Amino acid sequence: MEALRGFCTHCAASALLVCAWGELGASACFGGDINSLTVLSCPALSGISVVDSLGAGDSFVAGLIYTLVQSGFTPDSHLRGKDQAEVVEKAVSFGCRVAGLKCTIFGYDGIRELVHSTESATN
Repeated sequence: MEALRGFCTHCAASALLVCAWGELGASACFGGDINSLTVLSCPALSGISVVDSLGAGDSFVAGLIYTLVQSGFTPDSHLRGKDQAEVVEKAVSFGCRVAGLKCTIFGYDGIRELVHSTESATN
């Protein structure tokens, strides 16, 4: 996480950096200079039997971007009263869930239904 924090200080103040750590979950860093950075982490999906991890990273990114878009996230969303930390944490968490679920099946057949079934179970 310190590497992510350090790298974030070299990026534009509006940057959102996200790093998936595989079975350790994922972290995100955003918010500008070193004194005002927000760093958060979300755990990987637990209690699963891994069948096929190929594509888990891509699945993570898809879940992350999907949630950011659905939430109306933009680099300046905090200026419109949106809580960036809440939105980013939700997106990173969903990305971890999608990646974990992807690992429970071979290939991608059925991933959409699997994700939607767990979404409705957790809402």
